[in-house]
Amino acid sequence: MSHAEIGIYRRAIDLTLPYWRRLPGVMGLSLVAAAPGLLWPLLLVPILDTALLGGDFGLLVRLAALMAGLQIAGLVLTSVSGYWYVSLSARALFDLRLQVYRKLQRLSPRFFATARTGDLLSRLNADVSELQRTAGDLLLGASSNLLSLVVAVGLLAALAPELLLPAALVLPAAGLALKSLRERVTEQNRRLRVAGASVGSALVESVLGMRQTVAFGQEDREAARFRAENDRFIVRLLDARRTTYIASGLPASLVALAGAAAFLWGGWRVIEGSLTLGTLGAAITYQTRLFGPVQGLLGQYMGLRAARASFERVFELLDQPVGVAEPTHPLPARRIRGSVAVEGVSLSYGRGDAPVLDGAALRLEPGVLTVLVGPSGVGKTTLADLLLRRMDPDSGRIAWGGEDIRRFRLADLRRRIAVVEQDPFLWRGDLVENLRYGQPDASEGDLRRAVRLAALDDFVATLPKGLRTPVGERGQDLSAGQRQRVAVARAVLADPQLVLLDEPTSALDEETEARLVERLAPWLRQRTALVMTHRRAFAEAADILLRLENGRIHPMKGWRR
Repeated sequence: MSHAEIGIYRRAIDLTLPYWRRLPGVMGLSLVAAAPGLLWPLLLVPILDTALLGGDFGLLVRLAALMAGLQIAGLVLTSVSGYWYVSLSARALFDLRLQVYRKLQRLSPRFFATARTGDLLSRLNADVSELQRTAGDLLLGASSNLLSLVVAVGLLAALAPELLLPAALVLPAAGLALKSLRERVTEQNRRLRVAGASVGSALVESVLGMRQTVAFGQEDREAARFRAENDRFIVRLLDARRTTYIASGLPASLVALAGAAAFLWGGWRVIEGSLTLGTLGAAITYQTRLFGPVQGLLGQYMGLRAARASFERVFELLDQPVGVAEPTHPLPARRIRGSVAVEGVSLSYGRGDAPVLDGAALRLEPGVLTVLVGPSGVGKTTLADLLLRRMDPDSGRIAWGGEDIRRFRLADLRRRIAVVEQDPFLWRGDLVENLRYGQPDASEGDLRRAVRLAALDDFVATLPKGLRTPVGERGQDLSAGQRQRVAVARAVLADPQLVLLDEPTSALDEETEARLVERLAPWLRQRTALVMTHRRAFAEAADILLRLENGRIHPMKGWRR
């Protein structure tokens, strides 16, 4: 095993170590639970040689009772240790998955611009589970198998040492067979994980695009695409399983041959009178007991090889550079006040394209409604991401109250900002739950005010359950315009210092948009507000009207398309 591999496996254990610190207790109990099963074959010697051949039925009853007691004790202890292990394992899995999920929360839009949703879900679910399971099995299973192997070898050596010879001859051959297959196992399982992630991505895309698929009559085409992804996955699965079966079956066959050879040799010694039947029975039992631990250790080794691909996929995600970093010496939150200045900001997504923003400059004053117009794709959403510090500019800076926003804690900064996006996300639940998402303790009066300012009151009045009406998965029970107004009301309810509206009315008809702007503009002027749009209503209500074009921001005298 190379140093790189050892490093990967050590990191997997370190990652799950907070829970595995309690594992010695589980390991100790499991080893105690294994003791009855390891010791009861010794009873075969008096059972066969004394009780049966000597005709002592009373001794046979006592020995049989002792054997049953050992087996039952082992079963009870194994059940308790297994339950304890499952409890630890489940908690370790949740914490590890939460750690990866929290890392995803810190990654920038640059990362998500190229990441596939299905691949991320596969890493978060299947790969994290594989990492946790393998790390736990490595500690618990290896110790149990090693104990069983040591005890079996020791007792077999004490009973009939010459029966160890066949096993000693075949184990090196089994090791060589595994060595020749290990790289193939790793590579094939890596391809299997990638193929599984592709299936997941295709499934997510198909579900999200189902309305368009049906609308364009492309059901057969999408089904064929999904079938092709599944066929590739099946090919990878069968390749991996074929190699795994060979890798496990070859050593197992060699160990089985060793057992048969030991049985023949031991039987010959019984026939010639140099070994008792009871000793042979116990020795053969322990000889066969070599098979389980050896097979278990070999299986764990191959499992490690197979799981390495999952380890690497999880570590690749955890090693992604975060989108933004917390300041080493943050400024107090009370300094977040006053005007917001974008000073010569440039940013590129690093794909060889022209910069999205190229020396952009802009000043947002409290009490002033600033509107930035520009067509789709010009960089308005990127500007909002920079103001919210989802990512940092390549050059230039953004200041709030004269201080670079990178000097404030992310939580302090973002708590003072509300963003409404063109395609807002709604959670499954009712309207109240979605409105209160940023302000869980908002009063009923605050709710009604936010609904009115978002021009949502007439719609709510038509609902049988009012604000308690469910909105469905991702808000699919609402129209696009209704979802936008829910997002506006959610922003109002959050009571921010800085409001960023990114195409908040793109799905509204002109009448509803005019009503929304009329109600919302006075509220926006009580804060620092930037509205990014290509629609007329907000542009005509602006105190300052700007245009974003070719990465730069220019003043406008009046509305024009």
